Amino acid sequence: MLRRLLSPVFLLPLGLALFVGGAKLALLHFYSSDLPFSDQWAAEGNAVVRWILGAQMQWSFFFFPHGEHTPALTRIVDLGLFWLNGDQWDSRVEMLASVALHVLGVLVLWQFVCVALARRWRPAGAALAAVLFSLPSNYENFLWGFQTQFLFLLLFGAAHVWGTLREERVGASWLLAQLAGVCGLFSIASGWVSAVALGAVACWRLRENPRHRWAWATLVVNLALSLAGWSLLHRAFYTPGHAASFPWQFLEALGHLLSWPLPGPFGALFLQLPALVFGWTCRRRLGEPPVRLLAGLILWSWLLAAAFAYGRGSTPSEIAVRYFDPLTVGLMANGLALGWLLGRRLDRLRSVQIAVGLVWLIVLGAGLRTQNKPDDLDHNLARQREFYQRERQVLLAFLASGHPAALETDREVRQFFPHFRDTIDVLSDPLTRTALPPSICLPLPVQRDAARSSPAGITWTQALATPTGRRALQIAGGRNGAVLVSFPLVGVSRPVLQFQLLGRLGPGEGEVYLEDAAGARRYPAEATVDSAGRWKTINLLGGEGPLRLVAKAAAGTQLALTEPVEVGWLSWLAPKVASGWAWLLGAGTVCLLAGTVRSRRGAPEN
Repeated sequence: MLRRLLSPVFLLPLGLALFVGGAKLALLHFYSSDLPFSDQWAAEGNAVVRWILGAQMQWSFFFFPHGEHTPALTRIVDLGLFWLNGDQWDSRVEMLASVALHVLGVLVLWQFVCVALARRWRPAGAALAAVLFSLPSNYENFLWGFQTQFLFLLLFGAAHVWGTLREERVGASWLLAQLAGVCGLFSIASGWVSAVALGAVACWRLRENPRHRWAWATLVVNLALSLAGWSLLHRAFYTPGHAASFPWQFLEALGHLLSWPLPGPFGALFLQLPALVFGWTCRRRLGEPPVRLLAGLILWSWLLAAAFAYGRGSTPSEIAVRYFDPLTVGLMANGLALGWLLGRRLDRLRSVQIAVGLVWLIVLGAGLRTQNKPDDLDHNLARQREFYQRERQVLLAFLASGHPAALETDREVRQFFPHFRDTIDVLSDPLTRTALPPSICLPLPVQRDAARSSPAGITWTQALATPTGRRALQIAGGRNGAVLVSFPLVGVSRPVLQFQLLGRLGPGEGEVYLEDAAGARRYPAEATVDSAGRWKTINLLGGEGPLRLVAKAAAGTQLALTEPVEVGWLSWLAPKVASGWAWLLGAGTVCLLAGTVRSRRGAPEN
């Protein structure tokens, strides 16, 4: 058992999953927010949150179109996370789901590596995958909570291609692959192109053997999936201004997409060269599983690029960041094609092959370096973080005043409320207000307990700039000893009470805890907390029944704390999971290095 756990078969995919997951969690740790973004306010707030809170949810609602897409899977996942989180809407929780889906998709793509490359080449394949799928430039699908549909596209598309082509027989894996193809229809509009790719491979096999049963079954089922995907497109509503209007516009957009990360539309001629050479060399060898799988992966990646070029080709040279992840699959497919070609024994052309392979990797590396310049990335990501901070201030102002003009005070933030009236409806609905994310969640009603505390030294203040923009209660211990302040609570509906603290807790300083109706102390804060002049987030895990928050400041000391809010379990866990990014990155690096060393030493695969 231990020998198997230390084999490259286990270490390389484990290291890849940990490394990619750690890299994406780093984005969440430094730049994420719990706030919805742009279309998410209307598409998720109206389509999921208000429906379920108003007891109006019907299964047909999941399949309503959103633009040209039918993102039923995203809506189902968002509903499940909303329910698990105690009916609290939290975009950061959805971002964690995106990371998990991304890692699963990468592990499916790893199966292509294992088939396409010989054992001695797999560490190189793992290294290439680790670099490509952890790129910080591909941040949009992980910093917007409503983008799980792109990760569903990659996960189910890869599973569809893999399960269908891995062996030429209609069995359990083939049936599961067709189910993955059905699921892919409900990711984004281009989720059906995996069926088109598989139909093309099946047609090619029928050209060689017209009585091939697997090819006929694959063709018939995937033709039906293609027609279903086409019908979903026709029942959706389009945004015509985004689509390519002329053939030259489509071709230019396709050139830019296939050239990514290189600038201009002509880089595709070199960047797609390994796939083109592979396709020409192996056009008569689709009966071999490695060739068939790699051909399917390449064709799928090209069709995805073609779908994006048509649907978003009105500005050919502009590639939205959310499309970087599907384009990365195309780079991985070309890398695998290059590895397969280099693994062939062609002695007369060996030096030429190696030279071209090195040049391809160098050019790819230069393009990726351009896309991931530290200064540009810092600017873009810091701008995203700043936007979330400004959005929070605008939303808090609206929640306090209830006037739509508050949402228009910041022009840039206003641009990302594209469905303005729907956003106002979501924020104004009393039911929805109970489910808002923690950073703008309505605080619990609080007041001083006159029976146990003196009014002296207790003041609400706006002078302290709190991280959440909430007002803070300042408590100053006088000469005569500690000042006691308590906040009566009717009950705690969510398991975590969260607030910001400025000051020091500990013996002779201050303390914060919960107490029950009988006055018994429950769930105290950490014994010693020193915020060191900065606001620190404090979470108190509550229990059942009515509780009250009690804060004490000893003589001569000061404490400040914001109004507390109730937080669901997943909202409490999400920042903690994201903060473990460095551990995952380190563990992933160790596993990849160990797997590489074991591969070099000829460790058995099984």
